[in-house]
Amino acid sequence: LLGTPRPMARSIAFLLGTFATYFVAGLLLVGGANAIVERVLSELPPRLLASTEIAFGMACIAGAVYLRRCAAQDPAPTPRSLGIGAAVLFAVVATATDVPTALPYFAAAGSIAGGSASAWTQASWLTLYNLLYVSPLAALIALRAFGGSRIDGVFGAVRRAVKWSFAWLLPLFAAGLGLWLCI
Repeated sequence: LLGTPRPMARSIAFLLGTFATYFVAGLLLVGGANAIVERVLSELPPRLLASTEIAFGMACIAGAVYLRRCAAQDPAPTPRSLGIGAAVLFAVVATATDVPTALPYFAAAGSIAGGSASAWTQASWLTLYNLLYVSPLAALIALRAFGGSRIDGVFGAVRRAVKWSFAWLLPLFAAGLGLWLCI
């Protein structure tokens, strides 16, 4: 988003959408949503769980193949007119897809929930955690805001690194996860 024309509003909307999504997820975790999910999962027949894991594993492997094929094609053009609402939606979806890498957040939420603090104190700890989580995004936005055109080289390098990651690392991770789930 920071590489698009006039990026500040949509980048800030993305940051706020990311913060809000993680904060709400944290409140649900601290509030006991994971206990409900564990209870429901324990009631499901083992064959249904195994079938779901295999189906999800196959979807991950198919997604890995798709990602590699897309990486070989010409890249999509940079969006020129992504509105603020679309940036927030993009943040929510991107944050939701980040769940497999959110183990530190689950641990933090579990620690917060396990304490004897009040609901307000727990929400304050979640707020602090989420502020730390979005601080790299805020730093990039500040860098863009105050760096001007001098910083374009840095954003170009970041864009190339992200493109390489999506072309090679993400498909490898998806294929590995898919194989693990199928096994």
